[in-house]
Amino acid sequence: HFKLSKEQCPMTEQERNQMSKVPYSSTVGSLMYAMVCTRPDIAHAVGAVSRFMSDP
Repeated sequence: HFKLSKEQCPMTEQERNQMSKVPYSSTVGSLMYAMVCTRPDIAHAVGAVSRFMSDP
């Protein structure tokens, strides 16, 4: 199990620039597609990671 928290979000401008290169929102979108189409059992996990879409 992974525990996600606000403390893990990028704090400095350099960290934000580095995270902007990571396809986080695309990955969450793919998880949502899988959840809706084939895997409703992953809904809780997808909800947890989607909370951090604005500041991965």
